[in-house]
Amino acid sequence: MRTPDFWSHRHVFTWLLLPFSWLYFVGMRLHRLICSRQDFDVPVWCIGNLVAGGGGKTPTVIALAQWLQQLGYTPHIISRGYGGHYQGVMRVDPTLHSAEDVGDEPLLLARTAPCWVSHHRPNAAKKAIAEGANILLLDDGMQNHTIKKDVQVLAVYGSYGFGNHWLLPAGPLREPLEGGLKRVDVAVIIGDDSKGVRDALLPHTITVKGKLEIDASSLSGQRVLAFAGIAHPERFFAAIDASGAELVHHVEFADHHPYSKQECQQLIHSADRHNAQLITTEKDYVRLPDELKEHTLPVPAKLVIAGLDELQSLLGKQ
Repeated sequence: MRTPDFWSHRHVFTWLLLPFSWLYFVGMRLHRLICSRQDFDVPVWCIGNLVAGGGGKTPTVIALAQWLQQLGYTPHIISRGYGGHYQGVMRVDPTLHSAEDVGDEPLLLARTAPCWVSHHRPNAAKKAIAEGANILLLDDGMQNHTIKKDVQVLAVYGSYGFGNHWLLPAGPLREPLEGGLKRVDVAVIIGDDSKGVRDALLPHTITVKGKLEIDASSLSGQRVLAFAGIAHPERFFAAIDASGAELVHHVEFADHHPYSKQECQQLIHSADRHNAQLITTEKDYVRLPDELKEHTLPVPAKLVIAGLDELQSLLGKQ
């Protein structure tokens, strides 16, 4: 789904949807009460957010995995595999698996560190430890209560913050803000903190700054047609527009959108009409049918986090 505009402010729709938010809250609390948490002998770092839609989780997981590898650790990533059809526990192999098998984000994560997908994450954690993991990174796990977490890392865009501060579906929050922030050990604020995220955090929370860098230097001066099926595609389009490329047209799709044959043909024909190169995000690229991949360039992006040394004191926390 696309991130609704009214999630960023109070709107007539938020009031109409408020009763459904109360039902969501009740269901969330019941789910938490019936879940039993499993404890593991290796540290578990959970990376997540409090809002639905793109909060920067995937690039944060990648950046932390690379940092841990540099320190000599062997991190494995545990993912639910959202969008994938596989049942059971699977170690992701980007050369063998597709987004239909395991989801798009695990394919990206597996390029950096071993990544396991399972709808029951404790089973994946056991497999990862058996295969040599000495620290686990739980992707998108703040609202998952089946594993005991040693460190909880909040990824949040400073330009969006926590939206209108209301629960789904009246707002973007996956859980009440106050309770969620109490569990946060580290906050990675991506981009400018224009929504006052730092002010909302508790005093004990370690805060680091993240900058999402899109490598579009090779596109400078080129005519491009950009398309994206992510939570906030406007961020991608703005970055391309600022890169020096000539953005002649852009097309938005819903997050995790599966591209149909007709949509592929329409994008290819549109690029031909505009005499432009098709470009998209890496997350979209792994979902594309081969027909469209042949005509499209993925634009690499990475999250650079300043001040990661501040987190070393948490590595002994278990």
